[in-house]
Amino acid sequence: MTTSSPPAAAAPPVASPVGDVAAPGSPAAWLASLGEAAPVVASLWLRVDGETVAADLDSPAVAVAGLEGWMREIAATAQAASREAGRPRPVVAESPEVRNLLAVAEPGPASLGETIVALVAACSQEQRTALQRQARLALLDRDRQAQHRQRERLAGHLHETAALLETVGRIEQAARTNGPLRSLAETLEELLGCQTVAVARARGRRLRGPVVVGGRADADPRSRPVTRLRSALAETLARGTLAQHPAEAAPQQLALAAAARDCRLAHAWTLPLLEGDPRDHGPARESAATAAGVLLVGWSEAADVGDAAAIERLLTAAQHPLGSALGVAYRGRRRGIARLAHAVGRRPLKAAAIAAAVVGLGVAAAVPVPYRITCRSECQPVQTRAAVAPHEGLLARALVEVGETVAAGDVLGRMDVRELRSERAGLLAERARAAAERDAERAAGRVAESYRAALEVDRLNERLRVIGLRLDRAEIRSPVDGLVLASPLERGERLPVRIGELLFEVAAVDPMRLEVAVPANRIDHVAVGQTVRFRPEGRVEALEGTIARVRPRSEVRDDRAVFIAEVTLANEAARLRPGMEGTARVLTPSQPLAWCLLHEAVEYVAAEYGW
Repeated sequence: MTTSSPPAAAAPPVASPVGDVAAPGSPAAWLASLGEAAPVVASLWLRVDGETVAADLDSPAVAVAGLEGWMREIAATAQAASREAGRPRPVVAESPEVRNLLAVAEPGPASLGETIVALVAACSQEQRTALQRQARLALLDRDRQAQHRQRERLAGHLHETAALLETVGRIEQAARTNGPLRSLAETLEELLGCQTVAVARARGRRLRGPVVVGGRADADPRSRPVTRLRSALAETLARGTLAQHPAEAAPQQLALAAAARDCRLAHAWTLPLLEGDPRDHGPARESAATAAGVLLVGWSEAADVGDAAAIERLLTAAQHPLGSALGVAYRGRRRGIARLAHAVGRRPLKAAAIAAAVVGLGVAAAVPVPYRITCRSECQPVQTRAAVAPHEGLLARALVEVGETVAAGDVLGRMDVRELRSERAGLLAERARAAAERDAERAAGRVAESYRAALEVDRLNERLRVIGLRLDRAEIRSPVDGLVLASPLERGERLPVRIGELLFEVAAVDPMRLEVAVPANRIDHVAVGQTVRFRPEGRVEALEGTIARVRPRSEVRDDRAVFIAEVTLANEAARLRPGMEGTARVLTPSQPLAWCLLHEAVEYVAAEYGW
């Protein structure tokens, strides 16, 4: 069988029968074409190290006389003569075993380092010259192909180098806290065409700071995928070497495999980014102690990876430049006094302006301002009175609806008095009869009977007095000026009621009580006598009042624990209604502006992490 491989790769010696079909321009095809110039018995294409590129040794002379070793010796002689002369020197030798059999060795250019040896039988000088010319053309074509591949590799290296330099420049120009890491992730995504790039800073053998995921500025660091990526980066940092998923030769890294599974990556690499001169970090000395960061690149589809060897070569070459760039980017950032001194030295006017701004902010932060607490509030009536049923019976009719404004003494409803009037007429008749009987008994001198009749008259008079009171109270009137909050009007007419049953509820609307819901964490700043500004919903003007009372127990309103501060508001125009909501601001004693702006954050941090 005939085989062909580039100069950089070593191919095992193989024998190629003449009958095999070879690709056009391949070494096997060139060896087959030598037979057109001269009577070739066998041919052999060798590298300078003696490795076979192609062979056509299917000849009885080679098999019987064992001439392959002799052909290799002639090729070595031609290569040595070419090195001494500084140019290709062909060699022609007669076979010591077979008569009229010549070995023609044609060496190629020194850059190629290959030689063609052909055995020819009884050939003329013209045929031998044509044979040498054909072999020289084959070697020149082979050299041209090798140079073309070399130029392609060089162009690829130049492109990778340019991309690497651009990445280093972006890292050094990034100004934000995680700017260098994000610039590195975004540039590698664009350069490699991968779907996931994760990078983190490192110090010693530990990760420092958050994991930056390319294209995901809002990635939650507590999410499972980001946690898996962080574990994979930490594992690579501990090992200190490049890792690949799926692993082919090296042992599989468990954290990298878990991250690839959770992030749905078909192929991924991780490697530490090392600082310093690459010559100072040999394979035996590379460790996580010199790492400035850790990098992970991954592809969701294995078909998108392309040339895996080229990607691994690029990552290995970028390991030290990117690590050094990250180290310089973070070490070169001045902080505190150093940054201020650098700004003053380079731009004094700008530094003076910044200093003036800082002083102005400091003065402004110390200015006392009223501290306002914003609370949800609700209006409630100060006084609520009820109108009840004066006696058992039927409510003939309710005259007012809920929401109507009434004055004290206005009729709210009327009781049904027809049965009372009928009963009073019957009682009047009975009283007249009992009075006549009493008078008759007295005239007859029957004292006992006359006393009994007199008592019956008294009983009927008392009953008539009660009925008279009920008739006088048949109209239910409003006890106060105010707003009707409850009415049985919607229940219909002639409703049976019991004595004392609540029929109407009237609330006085002037004044109104404002219930201010103060959050529990702000109640320490609220006290009786403080001013409250209330703006009802949908209104522009604000009403003012003072806190009259703070209820001692907290209540739950809108799923929040609040304390209720009561404020009395004048309501002559009756613009405030019970149940009306709005926003109230409690004006507490003045505090420095900085305290007003920052005390909530300070209290939160103290509550969460102070103990």
